[in-house]
Amino acid sequence: MSIRHIVSCQWLAVVAQVVTAVCLLIMTIGFIIAGSWTVGTLHQLQMTYHPEKISDMIDTASDALTSVHKTTFLLKTGKSIPLFDDLHRLTITLEQLATIMVNIPVDKIVDESESWRRISTAIGQAIAKNS
Repeated sequence: MSIRHIVSCQWLAVVAQVVTAVCLLIMTIGFIIAGSWTVGTLHQLQMTYHPEKISDMIDTASDALTSVHKTTFLLKTGKSIPLFDDLHRLTITLEQLATIMVNIPVDKIVDESESWRRISTAIGQAIAKNS
């Protein structure tokens, strides 16, 4: 091995060490910036939303995901979901009620209510007259 070859290997080692040091410096600066940004963001969140509110938001999201999971589990097993059965029955009942409402004789109902009003007024006047 010649001296020239040894010197070039030493230069290669020095260059590799410099590149490694620069990369480590860049990574350290990046971690410091990311850490300070994270701390600032968390501090801002704590000032805006109190920990109780954040906890409530997380609990609400967790409950919603649990409900979705249970619903999809029930749908996969083929079991009927009582809430959907109730909604289906409500829809059918409203449809039947709408059909019946079309056939109601409104004129006859108004006439009967008017006659009942006249009778009750006459009875009230008769009682007042005799008292």
